[in-house]
Amino acid sequence: METHYLNEFVVLAGECNYSSAADLLYTSQSTLFKHMKSLENELSITLFNKSGNRIQLSKEGELFLNFSKRYLTMEKKLTNDIAQQKKRNDNVVYLASEYRSIELLLAFRMAHSDTLIHQVCDTPSAKSITSALRQGDCELAVLVNPEDPADEMVKIPLIEDVPVAVMYSVHPLAERPFVTFDDLRNENFVALDFNSMNLSGVLPPGDIVRSIFRTHNAVPNIVFTANRGTEMLDYIRQEIGISILYQKTLYSSNRKNIAIVPIRPAEKIQVCLCYLKNRKFSAGAQTFLSFVENAVAKGTIEELLCGGVERTE
Repeated sequence: METHYLNEFVVLAGECNYSSAADLLYTSQSTLFKHMKSLENELSITLFNKSGNRIQLSKEGELFLNFSKRYLTMEKKLTNDIAQQKKRNDNVVYLASEYRSIELLLAFRMAHSDTLIHQVCDTPSAKSITSALRQGDCELAVLVNPEDPADEMVKIPLIEDVPVAVMYSVHPLAERPFVTFDDLRNENFVALDFNSMNLSGVLPPGDIVRSIFRTHNAVPNIVFTANRGTEMLDYIRQEIGISILYQKTLYSSNRKNIAIVPIRPAEKIQVCLCYLKNRKFSAGAQTFLSFVENAVAKGTIEELLCGGVERTE
């Protein structure tokens, strides 16, 4: 049964005249008559009885009119629901990050409250995030020193950062102007749990620690893990251990009784917003990309990404 035939039938039933109904429907009387006959043949009923120059609904036609109105109302609702769902899907940014991004995401949500952000990747490592990009599980990714041997990604530089040692303020190394790897080799470390995942999109600091130790063919002594960065800093204050974090991710943190000591030689990293070339974006992803590009052009991306600029306690 053709749905638009039902709409024509409802209009014709209201007009009870082929000429006026055809005018309202922007069609010819012959086409409208043919469509009504098609419905009657399909249903094996008579929809209209002729009365002079006008037509009247038959008893069966009255029953079918009620059905047609309900059907068209349901179809309209379904169409609207699908459109709204599509709009909601279009207004979701599928993002993965291996660098602390909560301030950037919150700033974006304040500017675009109708757009949602969905974090992907249970373990936000560069490998898992790159895989999510290729598989279409995320549209955009914040990556540290992105590796792209196949040249398949667009990489927008955001900020540069360096790992630093984070320790309790009375630690024997806290007053040093800098520390080396050898100074840290035998320390106890606190790290984020690899399985923890939250809005911040933080790369588990344990991975930073392991990465640095791996370059020296060593294994760190991780004695405690935390679910959140603030919880990890609390453990450090309690002198459970120290950690290694990216310096600029600490700009907005409570650093009371916390010492931040540079590591030498400094291993500078580049943080980039990445996406696959020739990938079609959702409306939400395009909005987020424009938001970031605008911040980069204005020189405000570091403040947005890190929640401010370097401060002293």
